[in-house]
Amino acid sequence: MNIRFQKLLFDKLRKASRSMATTLTQVTKSLHTQGSKALFALALMAAGSVQAQTPYLQCATPTSIWVTWQTTAGTDSTVYYGSSAGSLTNTATAPAANTKSLATNYLWHSVNLTGLTPDTFYYYKVQTGATASATYRFRTQPAYGTHTGHYRVLVAGDNQIQSPTRWRSLMTAARTKLEALYGVPLEQCVNLLVTDGDQVDNGTIAEYQNTHFGMVNVVAPNIPVQTSIGNHEGYTDTSYTLYSGHFRYDSMTYGGITSPKPWLYYAYQVANIVFIHMDSESAETNSTQQNWVQSVVNAANADANVDFIVSVQHRPYTVELYVGDTSPWIHDTIMPILAASPKSVLNFAGHHHMYARGQTKNYPIYHMIAGGSAWDEYWGQSTQQDMDDVQTTICNWTWQLLDFDLDARKMTVTSYSEGGPLLGPAYSTSKNTVGFYTSKLVDTFHRQLGIAVPNAPSLTVSAPGTISLPYTFHSTDFSTPAAGETLNTTEFQVSTNSAFTTVTKDVVRDVENYYLDTGSPNYVPVNQNLNVNIKDYTIPTGGLPNGSYYARVRHRDTNVAWSPWSAAVPFTISGSVAGTTSLAIDKSIYAPTNPVVVTANYKFGPGLATDWVGIYKKGQTPGTGTGTVASTVWSYVNTTGGNTLSTGTLSLSKNLTNKTEYFAAFFTNDGYTEVAPRVPFYVGLTPTLAVSQAAYPSGGTASITYSNAPGVNGSDWIGCYKVGQAPGGPASTVWHYLSTGAAGTMTFDFTGLPDGYYFANYFVNGGYTTIGNTVAFAVGSNISTATISKNALAYGEAFSVTYSNGPGNLKDYIGVFFANATPGGPAPGDKLQYYIYPDTLGSANATVNITTPLPSGSYKAALLINDSYSAASNYVTFTISDPRPFVVQPTPVTSNGLHLSWPGQMGVTYVVETSTDLVTWEPVTNLTGAGTSGSPTSTLEYDAPVNASVDSHRFYRVSR
Repeated sequence: MNIRFQKLLFDKLRKASRSMATTLTQVTKSLHTQGSKALFALALMAAGSVQAQTPYLQCATPTSIWVTWQTTAGTDSTVYYGSSAGSLTNTATAPAANTKSLATNYLWHSVNLTGLTPDTFYYYKVQTGATASATYRFRTQPAYGTHTGHYRVLVAGDNQIQSPTRWRSLMTAARTKLEALYGVPLEQCVNLLVTDGDQVDNGTIAEYQNTHFGMVNVVAPNIPVQTSIGNHEGYTDTSYTLYSGHFRYDSMTYGGITSPKPWLYYAYQVANIVFIHMDSESAETNSTQQNWVQSVVNAANADANVDFIVSVQHRPYTVELYVGDTSPWIHDTIMPILAASPKSVLNFAGHHHMYARGQTKNYPIYHMIAGGSAWDEYWGQSTQQDMDDVQTTICNWTWQLLDFDLDARKMTVTSYSEGGPLLGPAYSTSKNTVGFYTSKLVDTFHRQLGIAVPNAPSLTVSAPGTISLPYTFHSTDFSTPAAGETLNTTEFQVSTNSAFTTVTKDVVRDVENYYLDTGSPNYVPVNQNLNVNIKDYTIPTGGLPNGSYYARVRHRDTNVAWSPWSAAVPFTISGSVAGTTSLAIDKSIYAPTNPVVVTANYKFGPGLATDWVGIYKKGQTPGTGTGTVASTVWSYVNTTGGNTLSTGTLSLSKNLTNKTEYFAAFFTNDGYTEVAPRVPFYVGLTPTLAVSQAAYPSGGTASITYSNAPGVNGSDWIGCYKVGQAPGGPASTVWHYLSTGAAGTMTFDFTGLPDGYYFANYFVNGGYTTIGNTVAFAVGSNISTATISKNALAYGEAFSVTYSNGPGNLKDYIGVFFANATPGGPAPGDKLQYYIYPDTLGSANATVNITTPLPSGSYKAALLINDSYSAASNYVTFTISDPRPFVVQPTPVTSNGLHLSWPGQMGVTYVVETSTDLVTWEPVTNLTGAGTSGSPTSTLEYDAPVNASVDSHRFYRVSR
């Protein structure tokens, strides 16, 4: 950058504010040191001084609130507060013991303001030593049991990434939208912010400081924040010391019910709403937390001052991307407790970095994923499946507003999007940027208590009812006595009996089903049911075998309330061909209860009344000849009304032997001819394995503990295998039999074992039947190997990175950093510049192709473990050179802000960034030059606004 340009820039800065001599010196130094990356920087000045402390509100009640903040020194903690900004006449202090030293030069202050008036505005500031914060305003919570007015909750989750600062941008966008929507400051229209976990990435103190508190501070001084525990909080802080050190959830209870571990799960009441924050991540997914949830729900059910229950945890109930990366404990154990309450209206979670919404099948409770501001997650990146109980999945960065109309007993949820990971940088408002959303409404739904359910529909079918396939059933139109409610869902069922004790077909469809998108360039969500008449249901050719059946239908309204079922209509199918015969059972492990009930589902059997299902012990031979044995328990297939079922469900109950392997088999015609593959299962306790550490030194020893083990006659064993090996194929690397105890610790000697990634399983009866969990661990260091196709690259040139001997985790990825970066570190230059998953997720060996252009510079890349910053491989280095010239002229600061403009080359992407200290730069927007081959230059523009209440001074720069 030439001297004339620097002088011109200095002069414009000096004219903008003559009191910023120090800052101007920093600008000039920055232009010298940043080189080609800091192509220009212009300061936007506003009145005010830089504040050293920003308070964070939490744990609010109608009469109290915790005010917390961080300093580098000083243990004194004072809050000045009052009814106006100019009259902070009340003082609250806390003893020095309330100030926690969580790290070197990191002190966390907590002061509890008590004796406040419900639903009242207060002004306040915090002070430690001689340094005070700015003055802010908050509102206390309404009185418990309040049934009038509105109560509003801002919801967002999975911030986790420090740079780019999506979380701060998301919170800024939310605040801007809400204040514009209601025409008042945030604390006047919103009562609470609730997050659903992963406030940090690795659980370090620097991430708490910068990633959560440093970004949420655009709203946290005005409205209280309630967080939930996520998996990332425990990555390095395995005992959650830093998490519990920042939050005062030990002060929060509901109904006199105290959480056994409030830093992991807790509950509280606001107005007539009970919030239940649960832990879906640690070892606390057990009966202790389950019993606590049940106690809270029971108390809320009996409490006349509670109308609504809202529950939140990090890992979701279900998901359509990264299928299976959910919480089975929430799905199978907790949701039935919540759904059984007529007051439970919503369960939401994060973990997945997008937006999703659905409703449980048989209960009027919504489930939602609100996790859109961290690692990119989009279609085609993982295993995905269209789920019946998910109505909308949108791969955007979003936030939600829960608006409770307390008079009407109605919750309305609106979801707003700020863009998507494939659309470019988020939160752009530039007029030259195409495809971005600016707090665009992408979904809304509601739940109102106490209104009528829809009327029962009717079903039409040919009389006297003999049909051939394909055949379409028609439901009558939707009708309801509830004003304003419309059809949302239909459910058609087909059974072989009029009581529908067994269901052969069960088809649930919503009026809209947003699944997948249109792809590049706009990635518009696609409604798969756009042209589907959900009041019709067609059984396709071969969809059912010949036989007699019954059909029925019901309707669900937009209040997620089901109508009664229609009358069952009989019909008979003729001329059909049966499908493939199969047998399935409801579990693979049955607890040793007395008796054990095995539910067997058979499909497309021969259709004889003498077809049957039997259970045998592993190793037994069914039959009547030499060496054969009788079944342990058996049953003929179901029949009804004289008709034999070729498809149906059986329940076989028996006092099965504990610690024993069995199999279920499907036989025909009263004989022993098996018509479907056998299904194995085990009766006994489900053991739990745990390793003492995630990685062990080469040639060392490892400790693996086990608990709740069945311990079968000393023949149960624990074996270790290398990732990629299948037990029962190669011999285990090391193994030991268990003692007869149900719990214990085994020591495995890794002498002579090659470095690598391994896993351990629990095996029963000396065989290869696996029960319980799988634990993974590493042996040695620098286990994986990475290579790069080319080390010196031109701008835009594609290259590839190949790795081998990886851990094989679902979200292992190739990450690209600047060459001198400390991955996961706090400095701006430490941020992840680019990442890509292998084509087959969880691959131990793969090649990834990188075609996305990266700016010129020196880089390094490695295989990183499971969405963390822990490298599994060596780093490969490479450089990218970009010889294209880039000249930018300064533009003036005006009373309305800063107007930037420059000539943009066609196809070249330019980054506008902002900073308050010329050290940490945050991306504002990306703009790509337009034009044609004949005219490759176009003018790019960006208008930077003035916000004196937020910015004391702010700089901007453009780089390529």
